[in-house]
Amino acid sequence: MHMRPYVNASRCTGCGKCAEICPAHAIVISDGAAAIDASACIRCYCCSELCEYGGIDLARPALAFARRSLSPRQS
Repeated sequence: MHMRPYVNASRCTGCGKCAEICPAHAIVISDGAAAIDASACIRCYCCSELCEYGGIDLARPALAFARRSLSPRQS
């Protein structure tokens, strides 16, 4: 599974730079913080790379960890 961007609420300032640069228009500023529409996100990671406050982090979805740990390991 691919990494997905998510908003780090403790660092997001709601400046809107991520929403401005998002080519998929998957980010909006709501109540002073960014919100990412995961279904619209194309995973280009521009938001994470260009946020000067570190307000957008990347992580694998939790299901990806579960699938990996449940699948038999190959030698």
